[in-house]
Amino acid sequence: MRVSNWIVAVVLAATVSGCTNWQGLMDEQSAKYLGKPVDQMYGEWGAPRRSAPLSGGGNFYEFVAYKTYRCEMSAWTDSTGIVTELQLGGQNGCAIGY
Repeated sequence: MRVSNWIVAVVLAATVSGCTNWQGLMDEQSAKYLGKPVDQMYGEWGAPRRSAPLSGGGNFYEFVAYKTYRCEMSAWTDSTGIVTELQLGGQNGCAIGY
């Protein structure tokens, strides 16, 4: 019984730390780019892999960067090119260190 409790504790700790890492990276990216022109993302993320106009006049951008791991960032902008929303994804290694 004690061994199984220990295993559950280790798995839970690993799961929680993984979520914390992603949230830390998302917080950092949001602070850098929300409310700013989308072209400021190009230095860190490179040119968008794809983009598409939105019906409201803004645009959607999808970035992919290889930072040891494949990391993905989606950005939505308003009609003036200002980032209004971000979504982060990719391999778990993207969030190491956060």
